[in-house]
Amino acid sequence: MMKKTPMQISGHYAGFPEKTLVIIMNHERARIFHAHGHDFTEQQTLQSPFCDSLDEACIKEFFCLVHQRMEQALKKEDVVEFLVCIPEIHRPLFQDHTPQPLLKKIQRLVPKNLSAMEEGPIVRILFEG
Repeated sequence: MMKKTPMQISGHYAGFPEKTLVIIMNHERARIFHAHGHDFTEQQTLQSPFCDSLDEACIKEFFCLVHQRMEQALKKEDVVEFLVCIPEIHRPLFQDHTPQPLLKKIQRLVPKNLSAMEEGPIVRILFEG
């Protein structure tokens, strides 16, 4: 698991009042960040071991890996909620296959592909839209 120095979110933004797992993903890669207050730290990257195509079965399998990581965060990392960024084209499939208890913990779902961006622009988009 990669541990980085926390990026400090500008005081211009409200920050994250609750311990939040931010998931920036597409159909084959998910970047996992811990966010709390004005700290924003990338923890790990999940890569789909199944395939890199747009095959729906492969995408569902990858989403299951992401769900397992979400469950781990709730149980072992004191995470209270999730913020998920996923391309609009994959949003319905993600929502339809996310277990209800996890779905209820998603504070916000952003329909954008930010997976190749640096942390600064990601934070700016999350707070400014």
